[in-house]
Amino acid sequence: MFDRIGWNWAKWLVTIGAICGLCASLLGAMFPLPRIIYAMASDGLIFEWMGKISSRFHTPLMGTFSAGLLTGMLAAIFELTQLVNMMSMGTLLAYSIVAICVLILRYEESEAYEKNGDPNRNTFKFIMKQLINGNKLNYSTKLTSEIVTCLVLCYVILCIFIGMMVSLFAGEITTGRIAFVIPLAILVLVLILILIFIYLQPTSGKKLPFSVPLVPFLPALSILINIYLMMMLDKMTWVRFLIWMAVGLGIYFCYGVWHSKTKRSTKPSENDANPEEETWKNDYSPRNK
Repeated sequence: MFDRIGWNWAKWLVTIGAICGLCASLLGAMFPLPRIIYAMASDGLIFEWMGKISSRFHTPLMGTFSAGLLTGMLAAIFELTQLVNMMSMGTLLAYSIVAICVLILRYEESEAYEKNGDPNRNTFKFIMKQLINGNKLNYSTKLTSEIVTCLVLCYVILCIFIGMMVSLFAGEITTGRIAFVIPLAILVLVLILILIFIYLQPTSGKKLPFSVPLVPFLPALSILINIYLMMMLDKMTWVRFLIWMAVGLGIYFCYGVWHSKTKRSTKPSENDANPEEETWKNDYSPRNK
């Protein structure tokens, strides 16, 4: 724009600023990725050699090397537009996951879960009444948390269908064709109904210094917009994304899930004895008699 109106000094000023901004962005991207690889390798989610620390510089050497090699290969193979679309897909997916987690965590089971539970709380009638909080629960329970999780899953699926309809049949919808407008209106109404059901559920009693406002409507709007933008990306971006996810999930299920140190540390050891069982053994053992 500045070049067209003859402001060459402004053009060069903006160019220098853009170069500085890109360098800062690239430098900021270089630091976290090797450390993420190091953290995953330390836990065993990916190959342990990728978490090797340099004895001289005390930095994740193999993580930096593998991240740089992979980045360079992708930059050499794909065009810039393809990489930008892949980055957009990953960013939108990450934001959608964050919004989904906000919804689920806000309605997770409270620490003050009732000790004497209602014996009829798992009946179909009780669950149906709980959709509109007809049971007058003032705190979230395991049941209400599971209901919200199922409702969020249904909400995401409906958002995918709505995004597909709007992206594929935008022309027919804008012209007001009944065959496309009515199904879209029904999906939107069901979407609003699900949000109302989520809103009526009791929230978690956990006290936080800051919490997202307007839950569930603000995270739900974020999910809807992100999924719609994802559906607007071209088909080849989806193909590349699915291949990338298949490779990552393949590594996780074939290697990471079996070598995770966190999973092994949380699994009870066979040698760990039950305290009640130990008490029984001490009280009734022949030696004590």
